[in-house]
Amino acid sequence: MSTPATLIQHCRKWLLLPCFSLLAACTPPPEQQLLEDTAQTSLLPAHRDFALAAKQLSQATQAFCKSPDDAGLQAAREHWRHSAVAWSGLQVKSFGPLMEDNLSWQIQFWPDRKNLVARKLEGLIAEHADATSFTASTIADASVVVQGLSALEYLLFDEKAAQLDRYQTASLRCQVLSAIAEHQKTLSKTLHEAWLPDHGNYLGTFAQPGPKNPVYPDRQQAIAALLESLVAGAELIKRDKLERPLGFANSRGLSQVYLLEWWRSRFSREAIIGNLNALQRLYLADELYGIDDYLRQHQHSELAEQITSTFEKTIVAAQAVEGDLFSAATDPAQKPQLLALYAEVQQLLDLLKNALPDALGITLSFNGADGD
Repeated sequence: MSTPATLIQHCRKWLLLPCFSLLAACTPPPEQQLLEDTAQTSLLPAHRDFALAAKQLSQATQAFCKSPDDAGLQAAREHWRHSAVAWSGLQVKSFGPLMEDNLSWQIQFWPDRKNLVARKLEGLIAEHADATSFTASTIADASVVVQGLSALEYLLFDEKAAQLDRYQTASLRCQVLSAIAEHQKTLSKTLHEAWLPDHGNYLGTFAQPGPKNPVYPDRQQAIAALLESLVAGAELIKRDKLERPLGFANSRGLSQVYLLEWWRSRFSREAIIGNLNALQRLYLADELYGIDDYLRQHQHSELAEQITSTFEKTIVAAQAVEGDLFSAATDPAQKPQLLALYAEVQQLLDLLKNALPDALGITLSFNGADGD
């Protein structure tokens, strides 16, 4: 015979069962949670941050051009650095609207093996020497070589082109500077809005795979896009930012410092750190459910920790390089630090390219597997 206490316990049990059932029904599958949390912590913030930095850079160049002085030039340079860091967070996202219509090339023309940025920009300025105004629409119709942060770097940091007196004596140069920055503001805003639910809603395309989704017909393909971005980003750092410019790819070990990213501004090292931070965030999804958690759920906790640890060691190795890469490349005392960074990046790339997709049973596409 049931006592009153027993009856109350039974009642509580049956009352709670619908709550647990409802909670289970509302909890998304781990793959879905991974996509949603990664989008919220990594993908959307990267696009938002770049749009904000580009807007502030445009404002800084306009303020400088109203009354060109050294303080204004230094402020514009600092906002360019902020934009370059923000771009490094977006640069390693190798899918989505960024990959359409040459948008990434409009943001950065690099590597520039033939010094086209300088040649094209000076040619553009000479071509419009008699113009009374120069606007962002003129830049939008021009070559991608003169449209982006690479062109702005030249105008703000080049030893000859960025001399203050050239802005004080030639208003057209300042108009070109402001026009390029305005174009970047517009482009970055469009790129950000392409992800927003009330605009292009690529967020919905990425985070809601399914048979009717033309880009991601299933969740595995969306997760594969994340893994391919990790691989392509690590490959970009290894091959284009370290191996080729620092001479690690040739038998004679000869550096080609003018292939370094942002060599004029001496900002190559900071950009690599920005890339690594962004890749780490793409992997971890901050404190939410990231690829590391997905690995653990698939019984690969050791690999999850190994990748996490390698990210940390690689970032530390990049921070340990003293000064800028342009100077470090020809300084024998810096060679051990550069080789240590290169070794860590190689180790990270191997884990992301081979161990990670193997553990999750995901086949990378040709581009993702080869970093092309």
